Amino acid sequence: MDPSSSFTKTYHTESYPGISPQKTSSFIGGKNVLITWGAQGIGLAITSSYAAAGAANIAILGRRSHLLDQTKAKIEKDFPAVKVHTYVADVADATAIKKSFKDFSASVGGVNICVHVAGYSPYRKAVAETDADELKKAFEINVFGTLNVISGFLPVAAETSNAKANGESDARPVFVYISTALVHMTIPTWSGYTTSKEAATRLVDHLALEKADVLRVVNVHPGVIKSEMTEKNNDGTVQMVYDDRKSPTKVEMPTTDSITQHLFQAISVSGLRHPRPNFSMAN
Repeated sequence: MDPSSSFTKTYHTESYPGISPQKTSSFIGGKNVLITWGAQGIGLAITSSYAAAGAANIAILGRRSHLLDQTKAKIEKDFPAVKVHTYVADVADATAIKKSFKDFSASVGGVNICVHVAGYSPYRKAVAETDADELKKAFEINVFGTLNVISGFLPVAAETSNAKANGESDARPVFVYISTALVHMTIPTWSGYTTSKEAATRLVDHLALEKADVLRVVNVHPGVIKSEMTEKNNDGTVQMVYDDRKSPTKVEMPTTDSITQHLFQAISVSGLRHPRPNFSMAN
């Protein structure tokens, strides 16, 4: 993204010590976290970051069981104190999503943090050439899928019982939505993705307003990371400038980089609901 759009003097494209997950261990430590699409791409890096920060239980949801199993094995090997729970579910399936939240909550005693990563990007087309079925799929997953995740999370969302002992000023459960900076832009051929993501982002904004007394809500633009989704639309006509360019280019296994580490800063900064990880919020 263009550094000129930054709200801070420093615009990061790589990780820096001030946002290390270990620095948030007093906040994340012992919590129960559920992450949609937590076994690949950005979701996998977020899962790794929460594990590094000391989450007690992490649930990862996805459609591909083999990826969930691989991630569970890797995280539990790298972080033996963390228990990883896996659930095969599609965010577009409201029944499956509610069951996943209910089962996870029943096994760990409530969900403190939900990070909603799962999304869909239709192939880039001009509006006049847009396939209606592709656009419907984008809204089904990005908008109605987000509603399904919110509806699954709210009944099991749990406050942090030992918040004061940990030095936290806010015990409310947290909902984090992985949005995109594209919702603030109008770029030819990206209408299918941006309109559905903007609708979902606004849905989450309303959630933040309506549930402010019992829930903390954050919309996060995760930066530009090489992933399965970005590569799908990388046909050579658009120059993709990725953040954290020292990370491996393998789609399935990005490192725990500034993009995902910054979620912890986004969660802990009061009142900031649309941060980008590139903005400098730590020294």
